[in-house]
Amino acid sequence: MVTRLIRPSVLALSMLSGLAPAALACPPVDQPPVVDGKPLERPVVRIAILLDTSNSMDGLIAQAKSQVWNIVNRFGKSCRGGARPDLRIALYEYGNNNLKPSEGYVRQVLPFTTDLDLLSEKLFSLTTNGGEEFCGAVIKRAVADLDWTRKPGDLSMVVIAGNEPFTQGDVHYSEAVADAVNKGVKINTIFCGNRQEGVATKWADGATLGRGTFGNIDQNAPVDTCATPYDDEITRLGSEINTTYVPYGQDGEAGQTRQAMMDEKNASVAGAPAARAVSKMSPGGGGGGQYRNSGWDLVDAVKEKKVQLKDMDEKDLPLDMQKMNVQEREKHVQDMLAQRDRISQRIGELNKQRLAFIEEDKAKRAKGGGKAEQTLGEAMIAAIDKQAAEEGFEFEK
Repeated sequence: MVTRLIRPSVLALSMLSGLAPAALACPPVDQPPVVDGKPLERPVVRIAILLDTSNSMDGLIAQAKSQVWNIVNRFGKSCRGGARPDLRIALYEYGNNNLKPSEGYVRQVLPFTTDLDLLSEKLFSLTTNGGEEFCGAVIKRAVADLDWTRKPGDLSMVVIAGNEPFTQGDVHYSEAVADAVNKGVKINTIFCGNRQEGVATKWADGATLGRGTFGNIDQNAPVDTCATPYDDEITRLGSEINTTYVPYGQDGEAGQTRQAMMDEKNASVAGAPAARAVSKMSPGGGGGGQYRNSGWDLVDAVKEKKVQLKDMDEKDLPLDMQKMNVQEREKHVQDMLAQRDRISQRIGELNKQRLAFIEEDKAKRAKGGGKAEQTLGEAMIAAIDKQAAEEGFEFEK
């Protein structure tokens, strides 16, 4: 079932493409809808995540590492005006004594990227250490540093999480938030602690001025995970899908190594392995197309038309492909894509059963009065759902 959130612009697009509004649904990523003979341009979702990495925030980092794949998967089944979104995530840390005082204890860890393995690697690299938490400074920096160029229908948002007053530092939060709003960027604040304290220390006001959402979490609460009978097989298939990646060029070996390393790192995080495997599903196998590695994987690069096999230098190909002629290379790439799609389809089938199991478990616990503390992932998804709906996005359920 798809929640219908059709705005006039979406209605117009559906009529232009010859569809009645009721038939509007999320198409495969590799089959964009056509309007006036041209493929519909994908909306871009830009999310800058700003994490407090002072001494008390180890739990916040742990939640981010665990739940980033759930956030990715949320967009994997979404569309706007019949087109799937292109997800880009940036990462900043602030409030850590290891950072430069001259830069307000703020560091850009990663600019906007579609490389989700690199994002995961950077999250695992974060450490905590004392510090001064200047919310205004990190927001101002993220708004100034990053490319927020947007077109109508794009979604641009900052999510900042921390536990000290929002007012600290030389840059007042109202100034930084105003800069963001002027660029069409919404500010979402997540206070790590009691909700009323978050209101009193201006975290709620920051979200109000930023046209975003205010939430509070317990950063030390364990992530609410439900082990299912399908997790092990989904995780195994997530590893198997790696065999369909074909490294090329100067970044090929590093990209393939990072992929395997992030599998290993995520294996130790509750709930992450299965969710990560679901993120890897290919568009042709029912995936949302957010996990893309065209910078180092030849299969993605050919599919996205970033390279032409007939024009490639032999030394940029893996050894086994260097001996092939062009036709053999093309067949090899297509075989890997077909295999990736088959594995993805199986992951998708198992994931439907996994999600049904999780929902049933949640219902049972809710009936028994059990309720887990909200964590970073849930708070972020609540903000995403609200603001994506305001921009006309739909989410499949």
